[in-house]
Amino acid sequence: LAPVKAGARIRLRTTLLSMEDRGPGQYLMKAANTVEIEGEQKPALTAETLVMMYERRKRAGA
Repeated sequence: LAPVKAGARIRLRTTLLSMEDRGPGQYLMKAANTVEIEGEQKPALTAETLVMMYERRKRAGA
């Protein structure tokens, strides 16, 4: 990992690793994230994120 200097240009790269069905209307998304610094070899940050997604249910009368 590398520090980000003030004014440096950065870019986030995200790669979808998996999407799991967790039941009716529920999904677990796993992604790999890398924050790159322009002109640098080392990334500023690497992380895996988990996002639990729920389908929105329609309201009665909507």
